[in-house]
Amino acid sequence: MTRWHRAGVLGLLAVAAVLAVLMYWSQHLTHKAGDAAEPGDRVAVLKKAARVWPFNDRAFFELGKAYFDDGYRNLDDAAAGKELLQKSAQSFIRSLRLNPGDFYGHYDYAQALFYLDHLSPEEDIDFIQEYKKAADLTGHRNEIFFEVGKVLLSQWEDLSEEDRNFAAGLLKKTAGSANREQFESILHTWELNVGDYAVMGRILPDNPGLLRMYARFLGEKSLDQRERQNVLALAEHLEFQNAREEFSRAENHFRYYRPKQAVQYYNRCLGLLKNLKFYQSLTGRARIDTSEFIDIWTTAHLKLAKCGIQQGQTLDEVEEYLRTYLAMTDRVADASELDTYLVEKRLIGAKLEDSANDLGLLSFHSYLYFKQNHHRDIKNIGALLERSFVVVPEADKQDYIDVLRWVAAAHQITGYFYDATDFYRKALDLDESNVKTLLGLRRNFERLNDEREIRRIDQRLERLLSPREIDFRDQAIGKGQAFERAMLLDGNTVSLSLEFDGTEEEGRVSPLVSVEWNGRVVWEDYLREDTVILLIESKEGENRLRITPLNRTLMLKRIVRR
Repeated sequence: MTRWHRAGVLGLLAVAAVLAVLMYWSQHLTHKAGDAAEPGDRVAVLKKAARVWPFNDRAFFELGKAYFDDGYRNLDDAAAGKELLQKSAQSFIRSLRLNPGDFYGHYDYAQALFYLDHLSPEEDIDFIQEYKKAADLTGHRNEIFFEVGKVLLSQWEDLSEEDRNFAAGLLKKTAGSANREQFESILHTWELNVGDYAVMGRILPDNPGLLRMYARFLGEKSLDQRERQNVLALAEHLEFQNAREEFSRAENHFRYYRPKQAVQYYNRCLGLLKNLKFYQSLTGRARIDTSEFIDIWTTAHLKLAKCGIQQGQTLDEVEEYLRTYLAMTDRVADASELDTYLVEKRLIGAKLEDSANDLGLLSFHSYLYFKQNHHRDIKNIGALLERSFVVVPEADKQDYIDVLRWVAAAHQITGYFYDATDFYRKALDLDESNVKTLLGLRRNFERLNDEREIRRIDQRLERLLSPREIDFRDQAIGKGQAFERAMLLDGNTVSLSLEFDGTEEEGRVSPLVSVEWNGRVVWEDYLREDTVILLIESKEGENRLRITPLNRTLMLKRIVRR
């Protein structure tokens, strides 16, 4: 290598060293600018960093942010704010020329243009496209999707149809993974700038939780209750589909003798089903097949009992599942199949008399026989009890009352009304306030056309059932809080008058109220009068009324039953 060649190489190395020092020093200054307390000091350091190495895109990016922060603080001074935001935009442009793929750079540049547009509405500033570039480049960074989507939503009226489609798709993607605060922010932005339910329909993903949040927002903001009901009906439809999937998984595990796994999925299925209030009854559109709902509900309870039995549980431990199953099925074949299964598992005897020494077992076994229409066998148990001296421990009293009632009902169905009367009275001797026993005895006297006894029972029932008028002395029910009341009724159709106070207060929006009966929504609307009259079916025994004011506190005066 000649002397000139060596000199050239040394020169290149010296230039490279200088450039490296300049790059390092520029990066050091860029980092150091973050420690500056005052915006002016920060700008000065960043400008120096940009001069030292004009290819440092981060220096220009941070300079753009510094100018933006200062401009944002000076928005009240239009001239000063505009000048600072223009400098911010120019700095971001320099940064993006050096690093055009920086989505944060495009987003912050769009922010600067957005505020410049507000300060200079006469100028044609296209911040929308810059926001779209940021979203397109961002990949999977949800915070950028969220911020861009919210800005586009706030500008909905000025967007082209293409940009609206872009915004709706972006927000739908964002909503699916947004946290609660982010989703509520989207809802507030929509309410303030759009208010079109069709637009929200384009944004919302098929997510029951988000749909319920949207419905609650509609209620709290006193918006269209029909939209709220349709949204809740859709949410319940999706939850029902999820319940079907959980049920299918449970069935697969049950089929291959994996009871522990099956129990988990059956319980998940029932958890979803219990959450349904059937808002579809208010919308006029049946999204959920009620017969399929009942079939899944009953089968899941039966299979939970069988899973327990497969794992060695006793009849006492699974009896609640079996009783729920029997209460929901009217098919004799179903009860007969269950009878055969329990006999094969040696949980009950082949005959009803085999359970006579255990009142708890006899109560369940009698119920099972009653569902199979084995009335003669049940009557025989009644004869056996009459011939025997039965000492009933306090813990077994309710089971003994249930047995007596099944025996009475068997006599009643087969036309032995006087014998039925005797057994009903024996049950009442043990618990004179048992509503189900009294109702059974009343039906028996109806068959005997004994008006005097019917009146006597009606008098006793009147003292036991919930009062016909309940005065609450203007009880306040807070917004979004539920008022619940248990009501003891006779199973007939009842007319309930719910009387409120102050529903038409001047200057206040009408209360939006939701009323549930035994876990199902039966009425929901804005109160235009102080009284709501509901005609509803009750069940024998305890019924539950639930009243929820959705948009403001409500005063409940009284409930009148007719």
